[in-house]
Amino acid sequence: MAHYLSLNRADFLFVPAQEQFGISEPHAIQVMIYSTGFRSSPQIESSVEDIAFYFHAQPEITAPSSNSQVAVENIMIAHLSQACTFPKRVIIEGATYILHGERLPCELVKELVLKHGEENVKIADDKWIFEFIPKRGMKKL
Repeated sequence: MAHYLSLNRADFLFVPAQEQFGISEPHAIQVMIYSTGFRSSPQIESSVEDIAFYFHAQPEITAPSSNSQVAVENIMIAHLSQACTFPKRVIIEGATYILHGERLPCELVKELVLKHGEENVKIADDKWIFEFIPKRGMKKL
């Protein structure tokens, strides 16, 4: 079953060890996807239109499937495999959205201990915050 990252809520993305990318141990990365303006003013609720746009784009952005590239997961894998040289800011453009991503230090690194079965899961040193911007002028969903 696919796991989707919710809008306007912090979550963790689990990345198993992937030797082919130089990731020798499993990681958990804190990820947040905010609607436009929510990060600076959390008391402002997302519009129904923003929520509908996110719902439509959510599988492409956050959930793996056999026939789609997963924008956020691909960024996390690239970041873990190239931590020193990976940019602190990224822009991802989909058919109906734009994501502005920023990498920041994760304060939870020293406070949390995670396991996957008996295996320790390393908390990534950085978290990612994305701003979800629907492309206006698209056909109504």
